[in-house]
Amino acid sequence: VTDEVIFRHLAGERDAQGRAFVMGVYPMLPDETCWFLAADFDKTSWMQDVAAFRDTTRMKGVPVAASPVKGELVTPTGAAILKTVAKDFGANQITKIKKTGYGHGDNHFKGLPNSLRLIIGEGEKLIVIETNIDDMNPQIYDYVIERLLKAGALDVTVRPVIMKKRRPGAELKVLAAETLKKKLIEIILRETTTFGVRYYPVEREILDREIKAVKTKYGVIRAKLGFFNGQEIKAMPEYEDCKKIAAAKGIPLFHVIKS
Repeated sequence: VTDEVIFRHLAGERDAQGRAFVMGVYPMLPDETCWFLAADFDKTSWMQDVAAFRDTTRMKGVPVAASPVKGELVTPTGAAILKTVAKDFGANQITKIKKTGYGHGDNHFKGLPNSLRLIIGEGEKLIVIETNIDDMNPQIYDYVIERLLKAGALDVTVRPVIMKKRRPGAELKVLAAETLKKKLIEIILRETTTFGVRYYPVEREILDREIKAVKTKYGVIRAKLGFFNGQEIKAMPEYEDCKKIAAAKGIPLFHVIKS
């Protein structure tokens, strides 16, 4: 397979008889192996063929969906690039769009635009890891929470629950990036008495934040500002700053917070 052959295939050239220049699946890696599967469905049984193709690709970890279009919607090259470059397949995780681009093909499909949209933005893939515990010294929670936060957890909470044997217990819940799942689960299994955990994906929406130094009658205190659609909607004083001033000046903490 030469560069010229690949170019003629991707360019959609035709031979002297007017037939499309077709080539087989070609290697994408230096060791002459390929990591993708591509197929065209032209027979009357194309729906059954698509179903079989879907089952095969799902086993390889690539999700697919059937389409009423009788034609190629993704080239072998495009499928190979997606399989190689994509970190994951699934629902859109972008929560803040920065740029959007569109591309349009020459073929016309009945009832379906021949268009491709690319979105560039920011997002996060989060999970909650949780477990119920009823046989652990409560003093240990402080150490466990500290370890989880240092390992990258976004939030850790403990709340009282009644267990299945009607014993009082605690639910340990951790919010974290999906990439930290194995690391955080190992901490929980090693540092607590639980024999297992639950985890599931979650979504969240947070305000844009900004830290600003504010002058008060007790001194300068940092405040956390929250913005929604560019508008400031709340401001909260930093607790540690208020605590230090209250201790240094010998005044009630809530007076400093109110200032």
